[in-house]
Amino acid sequence: MRKLGLGVVLPGLLIFSLSCDSPTESRSNPYEQQPIDWPSLADSPWPMYRHDPQFTGRSNFIGPQNGKINWNISIPGIQTRIAFTSFAIGADLTIYFGHSVDGETLKWRFYAIKPDGTIKWNFSENEGDCYITTGPLVTKEERIIFGASSYRANGYIYMLDKSGHMVWRYATESKIYIAGINIDKEGNLYFSDKDGSIYSLDSNGNLRWKIQNDDIFKAHNCNGMPISPDGQTIYVTNVNPNGSTLYAFSKEGNIKWSFSCGDSAAIICTTPIVDCQNNIYFTIGYSKNKSSINGIYSLNPEGILRWKMLSETFSLSEMTIDTHGNIYTYIDRIYSLKNNGEIRFVIETDGLITAPLISSNNNIYAISNILYCFSNNGVIFFQVDLPCEIFADGAIDNQGNLFLGAPCEENSLIKVN
Repeated sequence: MRKLGLGVVLPGLLIFSLSCDSPTESRSNPYEQQPIDWPSLADSPWPMYRHDPQFTGRSNFIGPQNGKINWNISIPGIQTRIAFTSFAIGADLTIYFGHSVDGETLKWRFYAIKPDGTIKWNFSENEGDCYITTGPLVTKEERIIFGASSYRANGYIYMLDKSGHMVWRYATESKIYIAGINIDKEGNLYFSDKDGSIYSLDSNGNLRWKIQNDDIFKAHNCNGMPISPDGQTIYVTNVNPNGSTLYAFSKEGNIKWSFSCGDSAAIICTTPIVDCQNNIYFTIGYSKNKSSINGIYSLNPEGILRWKMLSETFSLSEMTIDTHGNIYTYIDRIYSLKNNGEIRFVIETDGLITAPLISSNNNIYAISNILYCFSNNGVIFFQVDLPCEIFADGAIDNQGNLFLGAPCEENSLIKVN
C-alpha cells in the first residue's frame, strides 16, 4: 500500500511572485470561487469533463465521506490504460462514459449507466471503430456529446439523445484525442484534432469556423480548451516547434493575446484551468529532461504573468481549485498553493496521482491505485484501495458518491461513498 504523509517544501523549489490583481478588494478574500451559471449545460451534478467549462474539477456537492466501495460493476472489454474516458452525470443521475476495448482490433462503446449500476444503454458504430478518449458533455436538453476516432485518419464528434440514438455526427480531418470538448453559453462547441487544428461547431453540428495548423500555430491535441467565466474567451495551448504558447481566442476565432514561455523545447503539459476572476493556471516543462522553466504558471485576464512556481520535475497532473482559490496539483507529490503562488503544503506519495477532484466542502480526492481523501489543510481523512491504477477523471454526484473507471483485468465501474 502506498503511504501518504504530510511533507515539507523542498529547498530546491523556487517561487517567483508578481503582484496579483484583486478585482474585489472589499471582500475579505478577493479570490473566493463561486459556481458560474452556464445555461447551455445540463442542470446536473457533473455535466462534463473536469465538471465545468473552466475545468476546475470542483463539485457543487459534498463527495464521499465513508471511503467505502458501494458497488463495482464489470464493463466488457480487455485491459488498456485508455479504457475509460472521463465521466459525466446527467440531470437524472445517469452516468455517461466512453470505453475502448484493446485487442486484435480496437473498438469502443459509449455507456449510459443508471444510478443503481445497471446498464441503461450503450452506443457504438461498428464500422471503422477504433477508440474513444474524449469525455462526454451533457447539454441542457440532455443531449450527450463526445469524440471518437476511426482506423482511418479521421475522427468524429457525436451528439446522442438521452435514449442513446444519434442526433448528428461531425467528421474531422484527423483523429480526436482531446480530453474534453467544451461548450460556450450559447451552446457552441470547441475542440482540437490530432493535427493541431481547432474547430467550433454550433449546437446542430455545423462548422462555425476552423483554424488550420501551420508553421506558427498547432494546438495541443490532448489538452482541453477552457472558457473564461463570461463565456467570451477560449484558451488554447500551442505545441508549435517555435515555442509553447497559450493563446486566447474570441468565440469568433480571433486571437486576443498570446503568452510564450520563451523556450522552443518546452511544452504546456496539461489542460489549463480558469478561476472566477479569469486568472489562468497551467504547467510548463520538458518531457524528457530537466528544464529551468518547469513549473506552474498563472496569468491575469490580459495574458500577463502573475506568478510562476518552478520545479525540477516534469508535471503530469492537471490542476484543481477550491472555493477559497487555493490550487492543487501533482508534480512529484501533491502540492497545494495559495492563489498568489505560495506553497501551502506538500503531501508525499510514492506514485503518480491523477488530477485531484474537490467537493463543495473542500475535501480533496486524489486518485491512483488508492483513493486518498484529505482536507484543504492537508489533513488525511481516509484512503481506499482500488482494484488497479486509475487514469481517467471521475465524477461526483449529489448523493455523496464518486464514480471511477478501473482499467483492470476485468474493467469495472466503481462507486465510492
